[in-house]
Amino acid sequence: MKECSIKLHDITLKAIQCGPKKAKGYILSSHGITPKEKEFAECLHKEGYSTLLFSILTEEEREIRDLRKNIPFQTKRLLEIRESLNLHCPVTYVGCAAELDAAAKAPELVNALVIPRGCPDHAHHLDKVQTPTLFLVEKDEAYKCLKCEKKHVEIEQTPNALAKETIGWIAALG
Repeated sequence: MKECSIKLHDITLKAIQCGPKKAKGYILSSHGITPKEKEFAECLHKEGYSTLLFSILTEEEREIRDLRKNIPFQTKRLLEIRESLNLHCPVTYVGCAAELDAAAKAPELVNALVIPRGCPDHAHHLDKVQTPTLFLVEKDEAYKCLKCEKKHVEIEQTPNALAKETIGWIAALG
């Protein structure tokens, strides 16, 4: 794992990159850089995937309650991050509402979604999501609204179990 940063306009986001240069795929996880997320990234790395862990908001922005709940702002930020990375390989988003909306707005930039936790029903464009989506949270109205290929699995919320399901979902999609 190596620390890196994502530079966007006038902000810099802290990030951690893990994985081989010639990866089977690239996984973006916007749940922050926690010990659990690092363990998740290590599990994926062992299977040949590269990951980029980051928080979609800066530390200062996380203090602003309105931004923590502002899905359109987070969606725009995620799309800017994805564009700035200039990746030419399959990308999977691991996240929640902003990731669902980003996939709806720019389906060509993502080949799979994994929703491990959070409030997917906060997404604004569920009916436009075309990207195959794996739900690891409870089925809710968001799941019912998705018209894309989807699957729901209840798992123990451990990094290893999350990595195993993520890899299985990517592999099943070919």
